[in-house]
Amino acid sequence: MVIPSYRFWLNDNVIETRRIPVFTIDDIPPDVFLRVGGGNPVDLSRYDGGASFSLGSIRLNGIQKYTLDSANLLDEENASFEAGLWNEKPFDCSDEMPGDPQMSMEISEDATDGQEALLISSQNHYAGTLRTFPVKMQGEHVYKLSFDYRTLSGHKVMYFVDMKSARDKRKSVTQTIATADSKWHTAEVVLDPTYDDATEVDIWLYAPSFRNEDIVNLYDNLILTEYAVEEIPLPDSQIKSSESLELAENLSLLKGDNFVTRFWPTDNMLDQDLASFETGLWSEEPMDCSMDMEGEPIMSAEISNDASDGSQALRLSSDNHYAGSLMTFPARMERNYIYKLSFDYKTVSGNDAMYYVNMKSASGQEKASIENLTTTDSDWHTLETALEPPFDDVTQVEVCFYAPSDGNKSIVNLYDNVKVVPYWSKNLNQCYLFSPGEVSGSGAIKAVEYKRTSRYQTKVILHGASGTLLLRSRDRFSPKWALHPLEKTPAGSPSLSIPAGYQVLEKDDNRQASAEEVGLFIAENKISAVGSGFISKDFGASIRNDNLPNPPLVTALGGNTIPEAQHFELNGHENAWLVDVDELARNGYATDSEGGGYDVVFVIESKALLRSYAALLILGLAILVCVAFTLFHFNRWVKEMRNRSAKI
Repeated sequence: MVIPSYRFWLNDNVIETRRIPVFTIDDIPPDVFLRVGGGNPVDLSRYDGGASFSLGSIRLNGIQKYTLDSANLLDEENASFEAGLWNEKPFDCSDEMPGDPQMSMEISEDATDGQEALLISSQNHYAGTLRTFPVKMQGEHVYKLSFDYRTLSGHKVMYFVDMKSARDKRKSVTQTIATADSKWHTAEVVLDPTYDDATEVDIWLYAPSFRNEDIVNLYDNLILTEYAVEEIPLPDSQIKSSESLELAENLSLLKGDNFVTRFWPTDNMLDQDLASFETGLWSEEPMDCSMDMEGEPIMSAEISNDASDGSQALRLSSDNHYAGSLMTFPARMERNYIYKLSFDYKTVSGNDAMYYVNMKSASGQEKASIENLTTTDSDWHTLETALEPPFDDVTQVEVCFYAPSDGNKSIVNLYDNVKVVPYWSKNLNQCYLFSPGEVSGSGAIKAVEYKRTSRYQTKVILHGASGTLLLRSRDRFSPKWALHPLEKTPAGSPSLSIPAGYQVLEKDDNRQASAEEVGLFIAENKISAVGSGFISKDFGASIRNDNLPNPPLVTALGGNTIPEAQHFELNGHENAWLVDVDELARNGYATDSEGGGYDVVFVIESKALLRSYAALLILGLAILVCVAFTLFHFNRWVKEMRNRSAKI
């Protein structure tokens, strides 16, 4: 799916949102690990965002999926303390601390697995117990260690894991965990040995007392499981370019659906039947593209049933000149995107093929490239190459195929299945990994209507919305910003008309909607209020409307809020919320829209708004107190003066 871009006015500036491409890796359950670009494995079942890596590392190291491949590797090794304590007494793991250690260790019947658990306590030192487990670990696999713990006093547990190899290599992990209660909890840690001959794992469990803290901890049910690796292929990783093209380097993972490899849909921008020769030849006769060569050209162009796509392909041959077949396709391309040209080719005779591509703008600018292709067999091959438009108004793409005979040999080539697809946005610099859960289907929307009520608050109305949408705000990202849907709020009056005497000021004629445009907005249900306030033109289905009624002063005091898990930092500094419109409608936060979909009213609001009103309230109260104090003393002074006058 692709979340489309929108253009709108914000504080007298034209803002255009970026298209957000979303792609999925199919059949990824939520209980696996992903290693992206050689980084640390990500446990999707517990992933909460924050990992980042470079695009180059993905191309170099790929993406691996790790699936559970074993039962508990510690089953036979007293991992649940059913066979008693690991050691006769606890180790003093901080003997440099002052005083004699006051610690103990015993078996407890308060267990989560079986009948027994470890109870370890200390009042002044780090008390620890150790078990060395014999295991055989593979460097290409990852492992997950989990255990249950409970803090009876002190609310602090600690563990240390050391993987040891036969060649004395070691890799360790340690963590201190704070708890807020005395309930049983489960800790999980990913172990990534990175070498093949790890044969032992030391596991330490502690009661980490520091400076006379009373620490009493319970531990139970240690489980070590192995996850086997599977390489996930990277589509389009072999795309080539005739020049250096700069792509976004930093990617980020946040919550949501699983995607990491392909960034755009594969719909062909060219007429598929024409580009695959299903409608016949591009021209009745081949072009002589080397008229300076001697002799009369001996060449032909015909349709062949030997096709790689559909039932027909182009067969182009020449015995002595460069024979060519050219087609000009309408295709709108933008400078901020990179596109992929691909086609299938087969050399029947001569082992030499050749193509030419030219991007043409409406203003007459052109960018062309040509390339020779050499094969060593007569099989079908596929060429993929990047196209980077150097200007914004590309409206046509010319493609020409050749049978490039130099006069000394006969060339017979087949061509088929020409495609141009969007490949990458140069503005793309973030990628989101959603897990668990799915983003299913593309969102749709008729119009976005909005009013900026203050620097801390914006009212937004989505008209005719459905599916999943990414609502973006250019305010600098902060968890203090929140998105509030207003429950069953009517989007506007059912009957609107163009205000009498509606005028467009000369200074605003390039951005303010005309009376005719306002009438069209009303007819298409794109606006919900009219009046003397400013109404902008329709910039990519986004309309600023200053006639909208203001939302409540502080929505956060009584309104619902889109969960923070659906609030993302976009493009390194902006706020964005992933909104499921259909889910909001089921929960009573949307009304049916004429023509299909829903109308949903939101308020984007910062917590700073509440603070500013609180400050104004405090200031107002202070002023009232001062006025009351002044009036009290003034009245008192007046009475005193009257009393003095009466005595005189």
